[in-house]
This record gives sequence, C-alpha cells and structure tokens, in this order.
Amino acid sequence: MADIQTSTGSLKRAHILLSAIASGSNQGSTLVEIVKSTGLPRPTIHRVIGMLITMEWIRRNKEDGRYRLGTAIAKLGYCAMNYHVTEKLIPEEYESSE
Repeated sequence: MADIQTSTGSLKRAHILLSAIASGSNQGSTLVEIVKSTGLPRPTIHRVIGMLITMEWIRRNKEDGRYRLGTAIAKLGYCAMNYHVTEKLIPEEYESSE
C-alpha cells in the first residue's frame, strides 16, 4: 500500500509542477518562480523536474535556465484534443470518467 501512496504523491507533485510551468511566463519559469508558486521544497522540485525532463514533458533552456513544457506533453495534449473532437461527434461511444 505504501508504494501506491508514494506513486500517487509523486504523480500529484508532477501535476503541480506541470501546472505551475504551464501557467508561468511565455519565456518559461525559473526555479525560484516554481518554488514560489508551488510551495514545494527545492529537492522535491529537482527530483520531479529531472523525471519530467527525462520524459520530455518539460525542457530546460540552457541559456537562461528557464523551464518550459516539452514536446512529449504537447503530443499528449494534441492526442487528447483529437479524442475530444471525436467524442463530440460520436458521444454515445465514449463515457466520461469524471
């Protein structure tokens, strides 16, 4: 049971970071801005950001150190938009999990 709780916590922290970066400046978010907007400890942010960079869900600009959403998360969003359009066209074939 502890593994499930740990995984859930990690997923929640990843969601918090992705949301903070997505709602940040068009130029990206600095680590200081992410710490301030999330309230998460720096070591936690570093650990989760490392995982998200590996997954290409976020990227870090080498010149200014700012974090932005990555290409893999954009691909997921594009796929979700396509499914959402299909849902509206044929609603009886899709059920919402909400």
